[in-house]
Parts: sequence; structure tokens; C-alpha cells
Amino acid sequence: MKKLLKCILFLVPFMLLSGMASAADTTAQAAEIAKVSAPASGLLKLFQTNAAEWGPRLTQYATYLLFSLGLMQLVWTFSLKALDGNLELGGIIADLIRFIMVMGFFMAMIEYFPSWGGKVVDSFRKAAGVATGLGKDVTPSEMFWVAVSFAWRIVKEISAFGFGTAVITAIMAVIVLLCFTFISCFMFATLVESFIVINAAVLFMGFGGSSWTREFAIAPLKYLISVGAKLFVLTLIVGIIIKSSNDWLKAYNGDMTSL
Repeated sequence: MKKLLKCILFLVPFMLLSGMASAADTTAQAAEIAKVSAPASGLLKLFQTNAAEWGPRLTQYATYLLFSLGLMQLVWTFSLKALDGNLELGGIIADLIRFIMVMGFFMAMIEYFPSWGGKVVDSFRKAAGVATGLGKDVTPSEMFWVAVSFAWRIVKEISAFGFGTAVITAIMAVIVLLCFTFISCFMFATLVESFIVINAAVLFMGFGGSSWTREFAIAPLKYLISVGAKLFVLTLIVGIIIKSSNDWLKAYNGDMTSL
């Protein structure tokens, strides 16, 4: 009966791993499987590709909105100047230059925001990767496979422990896997959020044509920075966990002391 319970405890974590860890004999093999499959990375790429189709479709609407609001702003500005009797040549030229600069800026944002926004977000991720010493962008799939390797290393030594220790070890493996999975899902959701902001914000750039609505055009820029900062902090956390996990795996000898 005791052996049967040990077998059950041994199998539970593998069921939660969806059979992936059981196919590996070592941690290195599990990591190799992650490199080959990487389903989360493929799904992220799919989301990114589909979201990238929004920009060209929204450009026409954003451009129409920008020039409509810009024309209203121009008429309103010079109408007030005419009523005040302040139509001096120097003032008119200054207002026109200011108008052209603002319109040019937001036209550039409409045209290039998906590219520029993507580079802003990537710069946050790369900076965090360099800070953690990983030297690259950390993906949710890499984070998940660290969890698989981590839990597998704990579980594969379970038969060497007593019944009570085996129970605790199995619970620990499940908790570790769930925690890592939650962080991976959160990182995945944040990356998808960045794809949406980068490509959907093109429409909001059209609100920059008027001083009355320009706040709506600036808001996505602030939101993009906040998403990049979120990914920056999340990548730092993930980097610490990955490095700590690797150090632990190197030090773990399959006994309770190193556990």
C-alpha cells in the first residue's frame, strides 16, 4: 500500500506536466525539448503577426481624423485672431509653422508608430536581459520549461525519500510548477497587450490634429511606456528566478539537505 501511494505521488506531477517531463531522462533533455517545440513562442508570433495587420488598415482612418481635426483647429485659431484684429504676418507665419510641425509629427507617428513602438518595448526587454546577465529577451516558453526542469529534478528523486518526505516533495514540485506557470502566463498576457497597444494606437494618433483632443493621442504613448516598464520589471523577475533555479539545480544532490 505504501509503495502504491508513492507511485501515485510520483505520477501526479507528471500529469500536471502533461507528460512532457516524463519524456526526458535528464534536465538537459527537457530543455532540449523546449527549444524544439516552444509552442508559446509560436503562438506569440502568431498574435504579433495578426495584430500587425491592424496598422495599415487603421492608417486611412487616422489620417482622415488628423486632417479633419487639424483643419478645424486651423480655422478656429485664425477666426479668433481675426475677431481680435491680431492678423499680423509674423504671428500668422509662426502659427502656420507650429501647425505644420505638429501635423508632421503626428503624420510620422501614424506611419511609423507600429515600428517605433515595437522598438521601444523591445528596448525595455533587452535592457532587462542585459541587466540579468541572460543577454537576451526571455520568453514565456523559456520560463515554463525552467519550471518543467525544476519540477522534474525534484520529482525524479522522490523514490529515495520516506513516505512523508515524498508527499512534501511532490507538493513542492506542484507548487513550483504552478507558480512558474502563472508567471509565464502573466508574461504572455503582457506581451500580447504590447502587440495590441503598438498596433491599435495608430488610430489614436489622429486625435493629435487638435489641441482639444491631443490628450487622447498622448495617452497611448504613456500607456506604451507603462507596458514596456511592466515587461522590464517582469523580465528582471524572471531573470532572477531562472538564474536562481539554475544555481539550485546545480547544487541539488537529490537529498533533503540540498532541497
